[in-house]
Amino acid sequence: MIASAPSLKVIEPRGGRVIPTEDVRGAMWTMIGVAAAAYLLLLARSAWKQGEMRQFLRSLAIVAALCVLVAGAVLVAMLLDSR
Repeated sequence: MIASAPSLKVIEPRGGRVIPTEDVRGAMWTMIGVAAAAYLLLLARSAWKQGEMRQFLRSLAIVAALCVLVAGAVLVAMLLDSR
């Protein structure tokens, strides 16, 4: 795909169809989310087979809490910056 700077759109090499950049970004984040979910499911399956599901869930909760903490810090920074 070739990106054209002035219009901020992506042009397919075959057919010349123009795709808005936002659509490409949305599809990219969807693919990343699906890949992350699949990876977590594979990790959960492995933990289940090894009898370590409790440790996996505890680790997952810690990571989720850290993500919430970072998101909260970003939200506070955004709110303080908008004043």
